[in-house]
Amino acid sequence: MLVIVNSLTAIHEKVVLENIISKELSKFLDKPADVIIFDMSSFIENLEAGTVLSGLVLGYKIIYDDVGIENYIKRVFEKLAESNYILTHKGRSWNLSAIAKIKLRTRRLFKDL
Repeated sequence: MLVIVNSLTAIHEKVVLENIISKELSKFLDKPADVIIFDMSSFIENLEAGTVLSGLVLGYKIIYDDVGIENYIKRVFEKLAESNYILTHKGRSWNLSAIAKIKLRTRRLFKDL
């Protein structure tokens, strides 16, 4: 789960929040859950091909958004579409650039377009 907050005052705050949310989510789901927290400035800095946010092209669901995150995610898709980026993990490969191009062309997953 990716959580984006307005700001974080210290790395300690980030770690504590990730731990708390992860534990509570794991209890709720009855299985382990990974949580990554970004403050808004770190989120924007990571809108590049090759960062953890590149994986959003494989799928995501926005639960709550009051700052227009969808438009920021679209930027990641556009940057991936311009590159030649392939993600390989545990013996599987995904051509993230090709997936981004298809999703941008078909306007899938973008409610604002």
